[in-house]
Amino acid sequence: MQAFIVEHIGLNRLSPLIFVVSILLFIGIGWVFGEYRLKKQNGAVPIRDNLVTAIFALSALVLGFAFSTATSNYYSRIDANRAQASAIKEVYISVKYLNAVDQQDIKKTLKELLNFRLGAVHNTITYEQLNINSEQVISLVRKINEDTITASQRTAPENRLLVDQILNPAIMNLTAVFNKGILKMKSHPPELLMQFLFTLLSIGGLLIGYTMAIKKEHDWFLAVLYVALIGVCMYVILSLEYPHVLMSHQHVDDDLFRLKALIDSSSL
Repeated sequence: MQAFIVEHIGLNRLSPLIFVVSILLFIGIGWVFGEYRLKKQNGAVPIRDNLVTAIFALSALVLGFAFSTATSNYYSRIDANRAQASAIKEVYISVKYLNAVDQQDIKKTLKELLNFRLGAVHNTITYEQLNINSEQVISLVRKINEDTITASQRTAPENRLLVDQILNPAIMNLTAVFNKGILKMKSHPPELLMQFLFTLLSIGGLLIGYTMAIKKEHDWFLAVLYVALIGVCMYVILSLEYPHVLMSHQHVDDDLFRLKALIDSSSL
């Protein structure tokens, strides 16, 4: 199931609900099994609280690790977005050392790159589509690189030093930043980790239902509160891992949107 969700990125909107439903289901199974054991053994069923605590501690450990990884990946992607916006802006400003016609052509391609980049991830619902969009982004970056090299040979002699010292390094930075950003865009926790976390949380739900039945402590309020908190926690983790799916597009790509507004208003 996890592999299917990874391939179909848009389905991550449902992942927190899947976790919640699974935990509730296992709480019910644990409750039924606990009641069955009580009836079979005439109400005398021992339970080892230290083992239950150990399992919940392991779940908390894995949950914390997943949250830490998701947070790290989120900040890496935001930094990559800011670096991409800065790189486009620097090239957009630096093309002034080229001939007027070449300036317009490269600026047009830069606008195309910016617009395509804003939609390359946000509207992506499958991993295959993400790969196609990523290749298109890299193709546009390559085109800008090639056009700039060609245009630099036609620039005025007095501007060639400026092209070599300012524009060419900006183009190299643009290429490096977008290549690195594409890799970070595809970076997610190992599938095995998420499967293990799903298993641990499901077992935790099983133990909750089983323990309540064995101890005859029908505290459903705390059980529901636990499930709700796990659901919110998984939503936060998955939002950090797939911000373009579960977060506001404007928030995630804020720097790119600001740059687009500057270019559209001819402020650059």
